Amino acid sequence: MGSNIVPDGQPATFKTCSELHFIQTTHMFFKLEKTPLLILGITALICSRAMFFFFNDPEGPNLLVVTVMTAIVYFLSLAAAHVFNSAGPKKLLLTIFIQIILVTGLYFLLR
Repeated sequence: MGSNIVPDGQPATFKTCSELHFIQTTHMFFKLEKTPLLILGITALICSRAMFFFFNDPEGPNLLVVTVMTAIVYFLSLAAAHVFNSAGPKKLLLTIFIQIILVTGLYFLLR
């Protein structure tokens, strides 16, 4: 019907108002989803780095091994958090808790 501005600043024409609402809502959803994912990535890095810190290795942890363990912890915690249907800060805290439990379990298995 009319000309509107979509969230990325480009002009567009929409047939209905619901199309514009869907695009704005989707953009807000993805904008809000970036921060918790970044927090989870940083937490996974800290947890995997801490896990290898406690191993008695005179050379210290290998950067490649820490990076791979970070990716494993990150994706396993996302998969586990996806199973539980909670939202917002509860889901973020649950996922961080899952990461801590996962790293603790892996430490005792690899020790």
